[in-house]
Amino acid sequence: MVTFTALAVGATGLTIGLLIGSTAIGGVLLAPALVFLTGMDAHQAVALALWCFLWSGPVAAHGFVRRGSVAWRGAAWLHGHFQHLAHGLRRLR
Repeated sequence: MVTFTALAVGATGLTIGLLIGSTAIGGVLLAPALVFLTGMDAHQAVALALWCFLWSGPVAAHGFVRRGSVAWRGAAWLHGHFQHLAHGLRRLR
């Protein structure tokens, strides 16, 4: 039997997913919504939100690559700059 908590988590996920899909924001709402609407522990809510985001990013990236809508030159430029930033931060330690 499906519990109320399972239904609340599903409804919360659907609502937050619609917000993210329609406005490109809303991910920051998932963990607090899970805490307040379901009574879930904050650590568990953050872990669940991160688990969901872990899968949605690569799936979306794969779709963009398949459609040919990735600007590879710009992506390479960003990657190079992030590498330099990471190297600089390591040197600061």
